[in-house]
Amino acid sequence: VLRGFDLAYEDRQNWVSAWDDCYKLALPGRIGFYSTQQGTSHTDEIFDSTAVIATAEFASRMQAGMTPAFAMWFNFEAGSEVPEAQRQRMSEELEKIGVYVWETLNQSNLNQELHENYIDLAIGTAVLAVEEGDAVQPVRFTAIPQQQVVLSNGPFGTPDTVYRFRELTLEEIQIIWEKADIPEKMKLETKNEERKKYPIIECVQRNWQNKKTEHYEFTVAIKDPAHKLFQGDFIGEGSNPMIAYRWSKASGETYGRGPLFNSMPDVRT
Repeated sequence: VLRGFDLAYEDRQNWVSAWDDCYKLALPGRIGFYSTQQGTSHTDEIFDSTAVIATAEFASRMQAGMTPAFAMWFNFEAGSEVPEAQRQRMSEELEKIGVYVWETLNQSNLNQELHENYIDLAIGTAVLAVEEGDAVQPVRFTAIPQQQVVLSNGPFGTPDTVYRFRELTLEEIQIIWEKADIPEKMKLETKNEERKKYPIIECVQRNWQNKKTEHYEFTVAIKDPAHKLFQGDFIGEGSNPMIAYRWSKASGETYGRGPLFNSMPDVRT
């Protein structure tokens, strides 16, 4: 997993400079790829606010047109493989399930995170994490910032491997993954420095041993010391918890090119 991450990260470096330009000229309030300080605004190179306003407008229009917050934007119906005599009854039952799913999504933070996702999509690539929630919020969504995402294409040109890297304290690791295997070195270090943060790499990788069944291997690892904290599996259609999607992808490339990315010459002018 660590070796695969290093190779994919190296490939991603070819994109970082162009992405950072997008952040500097259209998303000045966000942390860029060469800045780590939250709450700062990088507006020194912005002399016209057109791109800043247009990017926010793009995200709002995408959400209003694709996944509006106050309207049920999907429905379940019996497909053509269901015998015609059973379709109406099955569609009625599926409609009840759809309403339940819609109510569950409305109780979650999906709408808030989708807006952030669509802003990333303006650059070209967005990743939405779907995780188990709690009693109040059964499902939790996270728009993973582009700075934390590394993708690797599979044999059919789809992002079959998604890496997420971030820094977490030992306490946060144990809350997120209750069964994490914590090395003794980390436990000793935490006694001396309670808020010490460790670079964590999460990997969701497609297992192609059985092409007819979706199977994703999930691994959480740290680099120093090289150690596997947690491992699990997601099996079944649609079980991948990392939804990665691109606006427009050139053949052979891993990351997408969005409307903001493509209009950068005009933005600079």
